[in-house]
Amino acid sequence: MDYVNKLHSRKDVISNVLQSEHWKNKVSPRPKSDTIIPLYLYFDEFETGNPLGAHASIHKVGAIYVSIPCLPPIQQGSLINIFLLMLFHSSDLQQFGSSIVFAKLIDELNHLERRGLLIEAGDANINLFFAVALITGDNLGLNSMLGFTESFRAKFFCRFCKCPRSETQIQCTQSLNLLRNIQNCELGVEVKDVRLTGIKSPCVWNNINSFHVTTNLAVDIMHDIFEGKIHNTNVVASRIDICKTLAVKNQLKLCNRFICKIGFKKSIQKGKSTFYDKIDSVVPNFNELVMRCGQSLTEFMDNIVSIKRVSVQSTTYQIQDIICTDFDCEISMPVFGCITKIIISKADQILFLYKKVMVSYFDSHFQAYKLDESENNQENIILQCDLYQYCPVLCSILLDKSTYACLSGLD
Repeated sequence: MDYVNKLHSRKDVISNVLQSEHWKNKVSPRPKSDTIIPLYLYFDEFETGNPLGAHASIHKVGAIYVSIPCLPPIQQGSLINIFLLMLFHSSDLQQFGSSIVFAKLIDELNHLERRGLLIEAGDANINLFFAVALITGDNLGLNSMLGFTESFRAKFFCRFCKCPRSETQIQCTQSLNLLRNIQNCELGVEVKDVRLTGIKSPCVWNNINSFHVTTNLAVDIMHDIFEGKIHNTNVVASRIDICKTLAVKNQLKLCNRFICKIGFKKSIQKGKSTFYDKIDSVVPNFNELVMRCGQSLTEFMDNIVSIKRVSVQSTTYQIQDIICTDFDCEISMPVFGCITKIIISKADQILFLYKKVMVSYFDSHFQAYKLDESENNQENIILQCDLYQYCPVLCSILLDKSTYACLSGLD
């Protein structure tokens, strides 16, 4: 919850769904004492047989995954923290419809939102509630799942607005009067003509207490990556009951994680390291740096390791990498630093020593920040978990030797 509290304390920059008006409106009717965790649902379909064979579509399976967007970013990107929620045959969805196939799942989601789960945290019991923040997927999957037309040649193909296809090809600004809302969606369902409305059927997901399809403004640019995950992990030999086999396989993995009490741990791979009894041997002015940063870093006082390269959850940091340590709201510029040393404690806490890198200006053409070439010899320290952007900054050096830094996203 430390990361969640950190997000709530930052009022200057929105970097997570918890800080958005969308989420605040969703949870506003609930008591402030309730701890509500957002959920992202992701829908996709995959072929378990030979996709080029004559019977390719027979074993096509639909999958719904769930992730927790309020985890620290470095944990969100780990596949072990993306959970399988439901499997079904795609043919069943076509034959029986969404209201039957997803009925049990919607009941479970409503239960998690109303009753929650009682979690033991040390000597205390905490009641955690869960609410669906967004349903994501590729455009075809979302249109199918949410009850819209599955043809993108249709006149009204968009989930977000009622703009005709011919107009979307030349439209440059958003027309507020054409946006879908609860009222015009209900009217569109009553018309029962997908050619005139783009609505194929009522959205069964509107039965979730705090969800409505018109506020589900989600577009998933990571579709190909998630597809890769599905094909690489869901490999089984059985063809008798594919959905059950895959579900049991994932349930056993999750049960093993619970039994072994494997939480959201960091996976760290260290490069060539040098052991030191005292921090003064590698950072003579450590006490001065600690006073400057205002943190208690007693775990780094002795028995530490100095390395040149470390990987955390497949994110690699090395000396000379540029990192984003903060965001200066007064000048609307990020604060960058160049890593000079990497220190790891006995508890695998990671500390970066860095020299601040000045920003000259933001180049709108490159969509990147021009870095100042001037030397800055003052060293600073920051914990890896406190980085403003958890991954190193992408830098490009042009022919004139100027350097530009591009943020991959806030937080």
